[in-house]
Amino acid sequence: MDEQPIHPPETAPNTRQEGEGSPLIVALMRQGCIDAKQVKRARRIQDKLPHRRPLVDILQDLGAVNQERIFTAFAGRPLAIGLGDLLFDMGLVSTTQLLAARELQKAEKPRRKLGAILIENQVITEHKLLQVISLQLGIPFREIEAREVDRDLFRMGKPQVYRQFGFLPLERDGLKVTIAFAEPDNPKARLAAEDLFPAEIVPVLARPVAVADLVERLQQDQEAEE
Repeated sequence: MDEQPIHPPETAPNTRQEGEGSPLIVALMRQGCIDAKQVKRARRIQDKLPHRRPLVDILQDLGAVNQERIFTAFAGRPLAIGLGDLLFDMGLVSTTQLLAARELQKAEKPRRKLGAILIENQVITEHKLLQVISLQLGIPFREIEAREVDRDLFRMGKPQVYRQFGFLPLERDGLKVTIAFAEPDNPKARLAAEDLFPAEIVPVLARPVAVADLVERLQQDQEAEE
């Protein structure tokens, strides 16, 4: 059975007050990672700072929680928190950086993803962004290599389909097939994978460039064998 997402209380986008109402703070308290006393202490420190910092950032400084603990606590449990809010709550982007990226996003047609803009402007690395997306979606992030790919599984689909939808089958374990997705939250990619592999799909997040490069490499290997 799929894990149910952890839903924080609803707040208006971009207008919530960061504090105990922060989606990530609420989720961490519900998971028992931090308690009200620790949050209260962090808020006292926050109120004294000349520039506002996210509570999770302060809690990490206090040793109450760390990023490894956060990732472990929510493994397999998607968080109903927007990516921008999650990046801010973890202290990885500032309010100014987030607002600037969103303004750029609004001005672009077609509109790019927020993460792509943050990477382009060197606000965050691709690796760190993918780790946070993995936390948000509740699925693992994996650096994939050609030796991990089951070649028989790969032959079950067409490279054009893998390339178009940004996914790659990795391995089979009984009735389960592990598939690397460049965008696991893309419903069209999930449907395309399910059409090809009528089994329980175990998604993992992978770097888009890694997926594309491996599809190209495996296609060349396949054509050389024919």
